[in-house]
Amino acid sequence: LLHGLSRFVPHFIALSAASPYMQTSDTRFACARLNIFSGFPDNGPMPWVNNWQEFEGLFRRLAYTSMIDSIKDLHWDIRPSPHFGTVEVRVMDTPLTLDHAVNMAGLIQATAHWLLTKRPFKHQERDYLLYKFNRFQACRFGMAGIITDVNTGDGCRLSDDTLRLLENVAVSADKVGAASAIEAIHLQVKNDHDEAQNMRDFVAEGGSLSGLVKKHCEIWTGL
Repeated sequence: LLHGLSRFVPHFIALSAASPYMQTSDTRFACARLNIFSGFPDNGPMPWVNNWQEFEGLFRRLAYTSMIDSIKDLHWDIRPSPHFGTVEVRVMDTPLTLDHAVNMAGLIQATAHWLLTKRPFKHQERDYLLYKFNRFQACRFGMAGIITDVNTGDGCRLSDDTLRLLENVAVSADKVGAASAIEAIHLQVKNDHDEAQNMRDFVAEGGSLSGLVKKHCEIWTGL
């Protein structure tokens, strides 16, 4: 499941991208937050393992070195959580509304159900060859980014590939109670809703960064 979800890390980043500013400067990234963590050694994808037994071996080796004390010390983009029996997707910016948080959770649940029931991919280590390139495109350009298929070399806009993903997971969304989430995200993509650009527009129209923070607090609280 972790390897399957990793294919859609760029999609999850782009759908939630809302951090264009860092220390009062426009970074020109849709999602600059992930860049903060790029200098850390455990940033990015989890090292390749074929099964749970290999993951346990990987964790034991890391723990033996005293570099980590628990799974919480590993900041991979996606990581398993043995305590809860879940897989955590950790690449999204903080949603500006509770509705969007729920919609993103619904999309990930539907995608997980689709991956586990349909088994559409045969996972292999080479799948990660372009992982960081595609991740960068999502962080830099959001839905306008171009992702490249590692097997065919074909590139397409993230917005187009996200619409294909939504179509693929529609049946699973019905089964896990996430149909409304998929519908809302479909509208977001079709309407080119870009939260990072909305932030830039607010500042370009004379708003201050402190005013932007206040505005987002009001959005979150529903004022």
